[in-house]
Amino acid sequence: MAGYREKQCPHCGTLHKKRGPYCCRSCGNHRVFSQKERMEKSKKQTEFLKSDSPVAEQSRWIISEMGKFASKARAEPAMKEKNWDDYNVIPERSLPNNQFVADNAIWETKDGQ
Repeated sequence: MAGYREKQCPHCGTLHKKRGPYCCRSCGNHRVFSQKERMEKSKKQTEFLKSDSPVAEQSRWIISEMGKFASKARAEPAMKEKNWDDYNVIPERSLPNNQFVADNAIWETKDGQ
């Protein structure tokens, strides 16, 4: 292991000889972002959520479900039993009677057949 110079952690003030400015990962997670960095991250997140990718759709679903959960959690004790995996599945949508899914596509039968 390389011998790093002794330095002080900017978060907790502990003296350490580790790589990087922080003494541990926990202290490193306390980084403060500038307003410019926050705006850039917000812009990128908005672009992602507006995209048509399946991952973006799942993220939109999870965000909406978590919003519903937060508003109901105080009133219903059973709601507190939910965890992240409960939000991570988009429910199946029912199709009209004349439609079916095959080969990853929605097909429609002709009337009378």
